Amino acid sequence: MHDALDRFAALDPEKSEFVKLRYFVGLSLEETASAPGVSLTTAKL
Repeated sequence: MHDALDRFAALDPEKSEFVKLRYFVGLSLEETASAPGVSLTTAKL
């Protein structure tokens, strides 16, 4: 799992950060969006 996330981070660092915050840190969708300062709509993509 860690290797897959690392490969994904190399391809799309922003989206991989959302995955980490959302599923490994356990933040809500709203918290995940506010952490890097993006809109909730962007975080849902």
